[in-house]
Amino acid sequence: MPLTNADISLLIEALDSHEYWQLSDQAWRHSGAVILPNDDESLWEQRPAPNDEEQETISAIERCRELADRLRLLALRELRASGPARVDP
Repeated sequence: MPLTNADISLLIEALDSHEYWQLSDQAWRHSGAVILPNDDESLWEQRPAPNDEEQETISAIERCRELADRLRLLALRELRASGPARVDP
């Protein structure tokens, strides 16, 4: 089933929302973003190391981000392949 760029954008937004509202802990949110230990260690310096449950959540957030990145690449490929304004790498 082909996806339009609008479909892909909607999926990326849904993943971002899922990361923020369903997966992340409120304490991990900063300025509208979810901050993980690998994103900004300075915001995690005063916190205890993530426990097993938190580590599982961090892994789930990382998987959401990886999927969103793959979808962005797909959208970029679709844009390059379509229309008169073709962009070569």
